[in-house]
Amino acid sequence: MSTAPNQPLDPTVIERAGQWWARLAADDASEADRTHCAQWRAQHPDHERAWQALQAFDSKLLAVPADVAQHVLKDSAERKKRNARTRRQFLGFAILGAGVGTIAYLGRNSDVWQIASADHRTGTGEIRQLQLDDGTQIVLGSASAIDVDYTATHRRILLRAGHIMVTTTADPAPNSRPFSVQTRHGTATALGTQFAVHLHDERTTLEVFEGAVLISPHAAPGQILRVEAGQATEFNAMQVQVPEAVDAAAQGWTQGMLSITDMRLGDVIEWLGRYRSGILHCDPAVANLPVTGTFPLHDTDRALHNLTLGLPVRLRWRTRYWVTVVPR
Repeated sequence: MSTAPNQPLDPTVIERAGQWWARLAADDASEADRTHCAQWRAQHPDHERAWQALQAFDSKLLAVPADVAQHVLKDSAERKKRNARTRRQFLGFAILGAGVGTIAYLGRNSDVWQIASADHRTGTGEIRQLQLDDGTQIVLGSASAIDVDYTATHRRILLRAGHIMVTTTADPAPNSRPFSVQTRHGTATALGTQFAVHLHDERTTLEVFEGAVLISPHAAPGQILRVEAGQATEFNAMQVQVPEAVDAAAQGWTQGMLSITDMRLGDVIEWLGRYRSGILHCDPAVANLPVTGTFPLHDTDRALHNLTLGLPVRLRWRTRYWVTVVPR
């Protein structure tokens, strides 16, 4: 995650700021909501930067003439109310509903713009398969975005958001161009392989199912680690973690199923959160509970209900788009 004021903001940070903004704009926002939002803003300088970008955007919205604002907000049930509170509420709900696409307007220094204009992208809850010109197969998970950079010397996928599964093929070009996936943390170079790459806020995770992959962090290009089939690792811009065994069922998300063995509940909730709109939170008191099972990614409400059947947890619904898993 970036720290310098002039560095692009992580798209997921901007989106989360928008979700917090939407929550606090709601009529039923509580003091606890405001406290949790303040805690999130204090977790990292970029969180506060994203929040300030939202405030600047709201100020611009409030400055729009009433007749123009009414036209922009014509689909809102409250479009006839031109006071500041109504415009602020609509901003929040628009951000919550439209996700990254709407929030892209907020910061021209953010790489959210790159996501909005990516070569291939998916919406929340969508899983899509595509085949590149060289025969490489890619599966994009929910809310994912990639750019394809093929030249005479290399084949490169730029993962802007989300997660992908890659199945490479032999390069038909005579000079056999290397194939790699690049994130803001580093580069994964394939050695004839099938692998998955997941982009998180502060790290990238890699799972190798066939062949091998070479990992090179951006800030430490000399630190190259080879990850073999059956192994998984994670890396940031500075270092790569020691590989561990990968669960063969980890490929299940490409078919819309999350199949796991002894995964932390907090990590399960993070997975499910990628496939639903709004905020899905896990109380730290139950985040370390081990979870084993298969859960549908296309029906996250059912997946969450199934978690309550086998674990001492319950769901606390603030709204359809604000759910917290808490102790029973």
